[in-house]
Amino acid sequence: MAVNHPYQDASLSVEDRVKVLLGRMTLEEKVAQLGGVWCNKLYPGDKFSRAKAKELLANGIGQLTRPIGEKDMKPRRAAAIIKEVQEYIARHTRLKIPAMVHEECLTGFMARKMTTYPQAIGLASTFQPEIVQGMTDVIRGHFRTLGAVQGLSPVLDVIRDPRWGRTEETFGEDHVLVAAMATAYVKGLQGDDPKTGVDATIKHFAAHGAPEGGRNIASVHCGPREYREVFLFPFEAAVKRGKARSLMNAYHDFRYVTADGFADFEDVAVVDEADSLLASLEPDQRARAAAFLPGGLFAQLLAQRNTIVIVGQSIFVHGGVLPEHLDRGLDSMNEEIRAWLRAEAPQPEWIRGDRSPVWTRLFSREPDVAACDTLSLVLDRLGVERMVVGHTVQRTGVTSFCGGRVWCIDVGMAAYYGGRPAVLEIRKDGVRGLR
Repeated sequence: MAVNHPYQDASLSVEDRVKVLLGRMTLEEKVAQLGGVWCNKLYPGDKFSRAKAKELLANGIGQLTRPIGEKDMKPRRAAAIIKEVQEYIARHTRLKIPAMVHEECLTGFMARKMTTYPQAIGLASTFQPEIVQGMTDVIRGHFRTLGAVQGLSPVLDVIRDPRWGRTEETFGEDHVLVAAMATAYVKGLQGDDPKTGVDATIKHFAAHGAPEGGRNIASVHCGPREYREVFLFPFEAAVKRGKARSLMNAYHDFRYVTADGFADFEDVAVVDEADSLLASLEPDQRARAAAFLPGGLFAQLLAQRNTIVIVGQSIFVHGGVLPEHLDRGLDSMNEEIRAWLRAEAPQPEWIRGDRSPVWTRLFSREPDVAACDTLSLVLDRLGVERMVVGHTVQRTGVTSFCGGRVWCIDVGMAAYYGGRPAVLEIRKDGVRGLR
C-alpha cells in the first residue's frame, strides 16, 4: 500500500502515527472502528458485493466477524475472501485502515480442514500448561496463514455449578489451575512478537461461570472477597503474566451495586433509622438509598438539573412530553421536581404512571398515526423540530419515527439484542444515527 499520509509511515513511532490518524478521523469513522461486520452480508451469494461493501464499509470498519468459520469455507477460499475485503477497504475508504479479523479457537481454529483439539475441561485435566501453550502455538500459525489476527479465547470462567451449559469450555473450578492454563494459552496464541502473533481474548469478565441455578447469563451472587480472589484472579494472571491484549465482557446479570459500592456512600449520607423505606433495606445498602432520597446529597445534585430540556430545535426528555404537560407548563414541572428532590415539597402526582414525562412510551414504541399527530401538536406548540427520548430499549440502536420528529436513543441494551454501538448526531443541517 502506498504511503500517502504520515500515519501510514511505518518508520514513525506508533504514538505519532496514532496521534496523526485520530486527528484526521471524523466522528463517523471513529464510530465505525468500534463495530464489525459479518462477511455473509458482504457476500450475499457466493460473490463479493460492491454495493453492500459501499453501504457497510463506507467509513471503514473495525472488525471482520468470523469470515472463515461463519461461512464454513475451505481455507483457500476463505483467505481469498479476506484478501478481497481488505483490498476494498484499502482502495475505497478514505483512511484505508485495515480491519481486524477475528475467529473462534477454543478447541482449535474453528474452520474447515483445521485440527480439533480436546475441550478446555479435558486440557485442564492434564494439569500441564505447557501442552496448552504448544497447542495454541500451532493455532497461531493457522490463524496467520489465513489472515486472522484475533482469537476469541480462552475462557477464564471459574465454574461453580456443572449444570451450566458452557462448563466444557472452561478449565474447571480451581481458580489457580484456571489461571495457569489460561496464561499458557495466551502466551502460545500471542507468541513473542505482536507482528506475527494473534491477540488472545480472555473472557468473560468476570464471574460469568457462576450463574444462579446453572442457567446461562442468569444472576451471579458473590461477595467482594470471592469476586477478587477467585473470579478476578485468572484475569489478573492472564494480563500480568500472559500479557493478554484483548478482553471480552461478561453478559450475565451481576449485582447493580457491589458491597464496596454501597460502602462508598457511608461517609456521604446520613441514615434516618426511623425511615420505613430505609429500614426495609439491608443495613449496608441504606446509606446509598439515603443519598438519593429527597434531600440526600445526590438528590440535591440532581435537583440542579432540569428533567425536560430544550436545546436549539430539540427537546430532550426521558419518556416524552404530552399536551397536558404543556398546559401545566414545562418550567413549572421542572421546578416541582427540583423542589421534591431538595425535600422542599412532596413528590408530584403527575410524575407517576404512563402519562408521566418520565415514564410514557407513547413516542418510543413504534408510535401509530394518532401518536405522531400528538407529537406534532406538542412540537408545533413548543416551536421545535424534534423530540429525543430514552425510556424504551431500542433493539437496533438509534431509531426515529413520525418522519424523523422523534428520535429514540436508549441503546443501553442494544448489544444484548444483537445491536451495535450507536451515536445520535444533531447538526444544523440535520439529524442522524451513526454506527
